[in-house]
Amino acid sequence: MSKSKLTLKPALFLGAASLAMCAFAGAALAQEATETVVVTGSRIASPDAVAAAPLTVVSAADISQTKAATLEQTINRLPSMTQTNSSNDQNSISPGGISTADLRGLGTERTLVLIDGQRMVSTFVSGAQGQDLQNIPVGLIDRVEILRDGASPIYGADAIAGVINIITKKDFQGLQLSGGAGISTHGDHATKQLSALLGAQTANAGVIAGIQYTTEDPVRQGARTWAGGGDGSANLYSYSSAVPLGRFQDTVTKQIYCGNASNTLTPATSCGLFNTANDPDLIQGRSVLNANLQAHYDINDHLTVYTSSFFTNRKSDAVLNPEPVGDVYPSAKWLSGIVIPASNPNNPTGHDLALRKRLYEVGDRVFDDNVNTFQERVGVKGDLAGWHFDAGYQYGESDSSDYTHGAVNLTHIQEMVGAIPCEPGAPAGCGGVMMAGLNSLTPDQAKYAQYVGMDNSRYAQNIAYLDVTGSLPFGLPAGNIGVAVGGDWRREGVQAIPDALKQTGDFAEGTSLPTQGHYDVSEVYGELSIPLLKDAPLAEDLSIDLAGRISQYSNFGNANVYKGSFNWQVNDVVRLRGGYGTGVRAPQVGGELYLGANQSADGFSDPCVGPTDATTIANCRTAIGPTYDPATFTQAVPQLSAARVGNPNLKPETSNQWNLGAVITLDQFVPGLSATVDYYNIHINNYITLIDPGSAVSLCYGSVGFSDPNCPNIGTRNAVNGALTSYTEPYTNLGYIRTDGVDMGATWNTTDPIGALEGWGLGLSTQWTYLNNYKQQNLDGTVTQYAGTYSEGAISYGQPKWKGLFSARLSMPDAGPSFELVERFIGQTYVNDIYGETPDEPGYNVPALVFTDININVPVENYDFNFGVDNLLDKDPPIALDPYVQSLSNQYDFVGRFFYLRGTVNF
Repeated sequence: MSKSKLTLKPALFLGAASLAMCAFAGAALAQEATETVVVTGSRIASPDAVAAAPLTVVSAADISQTKAATLEQTINRLPSMTQTNSSNDQNSISPGGISTADLRGLGTERTLVLIDGQRMVSTFVSGAQGQDLQNIPVGLIDRVEILRDGASPIYGADAIAGVINIITKKDFQGLQLSGGAGISTHGDHATKQLSALLGAQTANAGVIAGIQYTTEDPVRQGARTWAGGGDGSANLYSYSSAVPLGRFQDTVTKQIYCGNASNTLTPATSCGLFNTANDPDLIQGRSVLNANLQAHYDINDHLTVYTSSFFTNRKSDAVLNPEPVGDVYPSAKWLSGIVIPASNPNNPTGHDLALRKRLYEVGDRVFDDNVNTFQERVGVKGDLAGWHFDAGYQYGESDSSDYTHGAVNLTHIQEMVGAIPCEPGAPAGCGGVMMAGLNSLTPDQAKYAQYVGMDNSRYAQNIAYLDVTGSLPFGLPAGNIGVAVGGDWRREGVQAIPDALKQTGDFAEGTSLPTQGHYDVSEVYGELSIPLLKDAPLAEDLSIDLAGRISQYSNFGNANVYKGSFNWQVNDVVRLRGGYGTGVRAPQVGGELYLGANQSADGFSDPCVGPTDATTIANCRTAIGPTYDPATFTQAVPQLSAARVGNPNLKPETSNQWNLGAVITLDQFVPGLSATVDYYNIHINNYITLIDPGSAVSLCYGSVGFSDPNCPNIGTRNAVNGALTSYTEPYTNLGYIRTDGVDMGATWNTTDPIGALEGWGLGLSTQWTYLNNYKQQNLDGTVTQYAGTYSEGAISYGQPKWKGLFSARLSMPDAGPSFELVERFIGQTYVNDIYGETPDEPGYNVPALVFTDININVPVENYDFNFGVDNLLDKDPPIALDPYVQSLSNQYDFVGRFFYLRGTVNF
């Protein structure tokens, strides 16, 4: 990004501050809200808040009566959401600490997040891109509208699965102070939150300013019996042959030696295994500082200028076990990993020794992210000749510094074991280090091996927009035709620079290369709301909505989409709704288009283990050597070092989707009772994905003479043990994803549940999602059904067929205390046998589970207190048999029973 863009930040902040001071020019109180409202899914204002498309609304009150320190923790409880990226990861690192939203399990990149109808800027850190929900302070949120339907014609690209529109408070007046704290019954995961919100409104102006600070302590994996392997059941956990004392194998005689307490070698048949659940964080730690300023000034009755500013500093940290080094942990520079040569003066065997060791001398790997995100919006809106217009400019920027402490410089390790000459300034003993024992390195040697990696990145977004809404001066007998037209220009750009050692391949965590690029898009859209019938037999209200958008991208050309929907109020009881539309998703500028090599360790099955196909056997013998024996060859590690790289030639994804639903209002039979049911069907074509190593290696080794086009991406074999050393993992456009299912919900609210409890309120609400299909076409043309299954991997997650949420709230008369009970249901899943597992084997069937939460709200004059317990029954997640983790990441409650208390005072 050019330096000139940095100068926008102070200028915009000064503009916001000046506008805020102007907000007190008037003296009278602000007038009542306008008569019409805009509901997410349409830009046309209507006299009521009835949505033609399926919409879930989460209010500020809903958020306040949970433990939520961030928005992610509230919306990810909804059945239609799938938790993909969050702080809730085990044995792995959530990319850059980003917390994102994932509707329908279609991926966070296919759910568009808006703030007051405009896009939230993305964050790019650790090679991952996403709209980080931690950037919005929960105290500023008025409500969150979640559109469970595609909306590309209305909001542009990326809204394939749906839209999350965060509506902020606009007319807040006074001072609100809030504070809260929580802790688990294990004595960890302490959370603290402090916030202040100040608002002042006059007849023609208003300003709202706020600040919020939140901290959450981590949870170590070993602190939970189910996650640390201490439950006494059959071993379902991940183990590694890289042990702290060191494992050494003679490359000639195949004799195994183990390091010992005296830092020498002891002959053995096995050195045991290292439990990788020892040190990692189960839940990451983080601190988030949010600041916001919003203001508006009415120049006259028809013209208003406005501004909004958001700033977030987010620090997150995550711990993994110390770095493993050895023959099965290669890098792009050192394809054979670490092998102690026979020439090492302290090597007693006279032969090369293949090493596997967990470097506790260097310490745990700690991943720290420090991210500053800024978003400024300035605009003018008003009315002209009966039409409403809104024009403005928005600039967003996210600057990230990503540190890896406790990393290892592989070149320095090679020097110390004598594989290459020592550099000047190397510590004493260089060239003769054997790596045997827990204290195999002197302090100077450990310091020489240790390395702190650092990446810097910047993501910038520019948006200029114009929206015009109104109604035509003529119409149909049922009413005038509503119109919305507009256009916008948007630029998305990224620049990320890894440090020098990461680029040269010395870094044991893998090689990373710079990421840089941008694209522009210019768009125009139009929408019509056409009332067809009004107060007619079997049609109290019938209208259709038509929308279309034309987009011109600088990197791949045109992308045009359209949508049609209907809203049919049959009578006072039944309302039908549905629609059909097309969608588009542009490739992510950082995560997919221009990503420089970003290292990952991906699970795969080596096809050279026990093959029966003659072509595969011949290819394995060619790659490994004439001594290869398919009956005895074993896979050294279940992961392959993969360099994920962007593809600037990617094409956009396209989608076709339709939905059909009904809203049943039963007031005349049971006052306060209503229900909804909606069927959705989404078909994504040309979907963008990584070509995973498992698929690529299998196809390559199954082709005659390595003729498959994926073969050039596969690296050479390790000369010592025959293991694959590397893989270039490119993004590509593949076939299709098809998913369909049903959303169901019911609500009953009454102020007189029992005659003896006059004035008491009772609210019952339930939401359910049934996933009928989730089919994805694979690289080889086969199709995998993911509905009702879970996938193994470094971050495993499931797609249960059933998910549900039930709540019951009992409130006392006269706005008195209330009590809420919430049940969260996560359905059963089976392994999807991608790696050849049998779903009915023990451990591959993950049972359904229900988590119970309670909350007590006590209002006292201008004070409000909330006390709650999440996971009241202290249920552990179910065990899932998986080579990397102990349960499905981001799917269950990992903390255990958690107590929290929050207090708010209004002045």
